[in-house]
Amino acid sequence: MDYKNVIQEQRGSVSILTLNRPERLNAWNNEMMSELRDAVERANADPAVAAIVFTGAGRAYCSGADIGGWAQQIQAGGAVQGSATAGEDNWNAFLRRMPKPTIAAITASPSVSV
Repeated sequence: MDYKNVIQEQRGSVSILTLNRPERLNAWNNEMMSELRDAVERANADPAVAAIVFTGAGRAYCSGADIGGWAQQIQAGGAVQGSATAGEDNWNAFLRRMPKPTIAAITASPSVSV
């Protein structure tokens, strides 16, 4: 599957998932969360993947929630949608259930060496 906000790369038995919104310092939005969840589920289901590494494109790992995106939703007359921490199956609970080792590579360099 092709993603807009996530780059998936396989290096040996490691799946590297890169948050890919460098122009917004990889600010978290609903589309990114959906894509990342899909990529993680695929990696967890793949027997060739032994571990998952998260990293960020550009100069930031993740600057947090995309507040500007929420403002656009409100200005368009809609309610703010989504959260990494809201609901029964939120992102934090999802990560706690992951069966494979997961690492966040937060470095001063945008490249990850595995």
